[in-house]
Amino acid sequence: MERDFGYSLLLWIFAFLGLGMFFAAILKPRRLWGLVLFSAVLGTGLYIDGYGLIDEAFLFLVLVGYVIAARGGAKSHAIRVGAKSPFAGRHFGVFFMFMVYLVFQSLRGLLVLEDVRMLRFVAFFFLLAGLAYIFARNQSVFPPPHKTRAVLIYGALLHFALYLGYGYYVENFRGLDRFFVQGDEWAGSTVSMFPLFCIAGAVFLSLRKSAGKAAAAVRPRAVGVWVLLIVAMATSFYYDSRISWIFITGFLVLSAKDIGLLKVLKISSIFVAFLLTLSVWFLPGEGIIEQLSAFYRALFVAGTGMQESDVGRKLEIVSAFRMILQDPVSFFIGTGFYTERHALAPHFVDVLSQHGVYTDVSDLIRPATFSAFLAGTGMVGISFLLLCFVFTALEIIYHARGGNLPARKILLFSLCGILGSTIVSINIDLVLFYLAIMPSGLLVQLSRQDAVV
Repeated sequence: MERDFGYSLLLWIFAFLGLGMFFAAILKPRRLWGLVLFSAVLGTGLYIDGYGLIDEAFLFLVLVGYVIAARGGAKSHAIRVGAKSPFAGRHFGVFFMFMVYLVFQSLRGLLVLEDVRMLRFVAFFFLLAGLAYIFARNQSVFPPPHKTRAVLIYGALLHFALYLGYGYYVENFRGLDRFFVQGDEWAGSTVSMFPLFCIAGAVFLSLRKSAGKAAAAVRPRAVGVWVLLIVAMATSFYYDSRISWIFITGFLVLSAKDIGLLKVLKISSIFVAFLLTLSVWFLPGEGIIEQLSAFYRALFVAGTGMQESDVGRKLEIVSAFRMILQDPVSFFIGTGFYTERHALAPHFVDVLSQHGVYTDVSDLIRPATFSAFLAGTGMVGISFLLLCFVFTALEIIYHARGGNLPARKILLFSLCGILGSTIVSINIDLVLFYLAIMPSGLLVQLSRQDAVV
């Protein structure tokens, strides 16, 4: 496909943004956390000719800039972010070993596939290990907690606006279906909507009923939060992201008591407005009630993986377990990172044939999902992954105590959403995914919000 001018222009804009963040890291190393978080959110989605490299390139530039500043003697001003949890040390140990293990698996994949492009993942996991080490050793890179929330909110707003705007541009100025460019110029909706799972805690903490100084601190960003909600919901409906609808519905149910009836009604009104628009255009039935009933039946059937489009995902997981159970080596350490498209294919063919399907599956097996990760890294890799989720949950529970209990349930809900998304989404190679579950990472920082603001 010939490269479009608008797409090329967007790539150049992102290239200059990357250079800007590189120099910002050199000049302001104490803003490392904000730069990493902003770049991870903004870099989720846009592809370079079919490759999701932008968030990785941003991370590389920011860390190189930080290292240059550190070697030049630049010092960060210490900022108190609260005491570490008793789980922080073990969380760091597990995450660091996880990254070392994935470096090994990437090198193994390089040898199996004989593809030098696998060096990308060697560098990727090496950078994540380095980032976790910096965070563990230097807490001064973290800004006051309310700034973490602001960076996340405005970064996500820009990301969703670009995603929504680019789809509109593709359809109205290039005459193409917005889904046609996904996989080449932009990631699919399940990947591009991934930041939605990460912003729930920030949105909740910004809208939660507060008093005194806390309310004054939240108020300046109220407009940004509401604009983000509108744009994120519009984007989820525009790109038919069912997992986003489920997550938004769950967020409304869990947060209703704590953010106040009026705010819940406002958010619900926005959601229902988009829902009614969708139901009138696309759903069967003569009346609005009948249409809404059909929508939610389809929605929650989708959530249980019962729709036809989800059958392939379920069979892919069955194939992955069948493959590793047949070989002790594969059971423990898999076949190598990103080798699943070749190693899993014969088993996927067997499983599909049992359901009367005979087809070429090389393009059906999606990399960087739970099933692919299981096939590539084995039970050792899956155990490391799940342990990172467990320690993140324990840190959230520790920090979100007492008056922070409402934040705890939203952040744990967000964590569950991130884990659940791996079943349907190609997100295990996203910087933002690992940023959410690393020690002193995104969800841990958000769990400290109420205690500080």
